Amino acid sequence: MKNKVTVTVIVPTYQRNEALKRCLASLTTQTQLPQEIIVVDNSPCNEAKKVVDSIRYHNIKLKCYWLRKSGSPLARNFGIKKARGSVLAFIDDDCVAGKNWIRQIGDFFQAHRHIVLLGRNENGLPDNLFASLEHYTAERVFRSGLYKIGRSIYSPLIDSKNFATEKELLVRNKMYFNQKLTPFSRLEDMDLGLRLTGINIKIKYDNKAMVSHFSYQNVVTHIKKAFNKGRAFYYFDKLWPDRQFLSGSSLKIYRKLRKQKENQASFSLMQEIFKNKNLLFKLSFYFFYFVDKLFIATGYQHARTFSKYE
Repeated sequence: MKNKVTVTVIVPTYQRNEALKRCLASLTTQTQLPQEIIVVDNSPCNEAKKVVDSIRYHNIKLKCYWLRKSGSPLARNFGIKKARGSVLAFIDDDCVAGKNWIRQIGDFFQAHRHIVLLGRNENGLPDNLFASLEHYTAERVFRSGLYKIGRSIYSPLIDSKNFATEKELLVRNKMYFNQKLTPFSRLEDMDLGLRLTGINIKIKYDNKAMVSHFSYQNVVTHIKKAFNKGRAFYYFDKLWPDRQFLSGSSLKIYRKLRKQKENQASFSLMQEIFKNKNLLFKLSFYFFYFVDKLFIATGYQHARTFSKYE
């Protein structure tokens, strides 16, 4: 007997009205519509309400909530509590869902229970240097963690801009986003993924559930992100040190295999960049890739030196 699936999409947003319009347009024109869309606005003046009110939609409950306290973990947790659907699908406001995204999620949970779906992320701005850099670094982390069981691919991590799960699974296991991690980008979804993995919840990768990420950045915003990413990795290491899982010779083997997988993922992604015919773009990409690493390392060291986080 197939499961009855109703899908609620949760979209946290913060002062990105044009991006939010594109995101909502993609969600309200799906080949299979969600039952509910919840927009949780962290902006100072409830800016998203005007965007939501301007969207034409049929047969979808489209709701907008304004939270005075900012932070994407808080916004997503609020969306989880308000959602009516049996399945929760998460997407960021600067993403555009593929036209079959909801259909793919619905079909997945018709066939699976007590599991998390991790979708595929595409770079929506392949000719934008900084969007490509962000996509590269994010994909490197996630690809290096993928593993196979039979013909299926799984991950120990989730990416909050494209994943779905049953609401009951999160609520029953009290698996919410860690709101203490609000200042540290990329950390709260990786933390949740590891906590789910720790209670033997499988995270299955499905490349058919696709969203495109449109990350508009300039030099200053990108370097700031790299620095904050370094700080995030420091706290991530504090929360999830390798010694919690392995020790001794097993730890050395794990680290060696992990490094090999990271190198394989890096090589694959570098090949994709190399296909770009613009020589200046390629040279700039490789230059800023190393600048990225420098500022990530600086951010990591800054957090280690001045951290008061417990």
